[in-house]
Amino acid sequence: MKIAIIGPYSHKTRRERKRNVRQAYLVAVELLKLGHDPYCPHTMMEGMEHEPGLEYADFMRCTCSWLEPAEAVFLLPRWRGSEGSQDEYIQAVRQDKIMYHRLEDVPDVRADDLHDAKHSDNPSKP
Repeated sequence: MKIAIIGPYSHKTRRERKRNVRQAYLVAVELLKLGHDPYCPHTMMEGMEHEPGLEYADFMRCTCSWLEPAEAVFLLPRWRGSEGSQDEYIQAVRQDKIMYHRLEDVPDVRADDLHDAKHSDNPSKP
């Protein structure tokens, strides 16, 4: 399942921004281990806020566009304290996405993937 990660990125201090990115990264790793396809804008766009010609609106447009193909979203702790995360949440609600708040609630789909691969008629699959 495609799962977009929603949570704070911006912060006044570099240390807290790095902490936000690290938290999103660790969730993305766990989602991948469970057989999902995470979208983690925190890691994809880290540091781009310093590039000339890019504005906050550019980042929000990009992250919101990735919500459309996602089947679900994972809401990081402290997402409510982030204006951008709140905007992404509103979009996810409008698009009727599955909402996860805890990794324990995300299904492990690796067994399904292995079953599908073993029973496929396509000989190129392992």
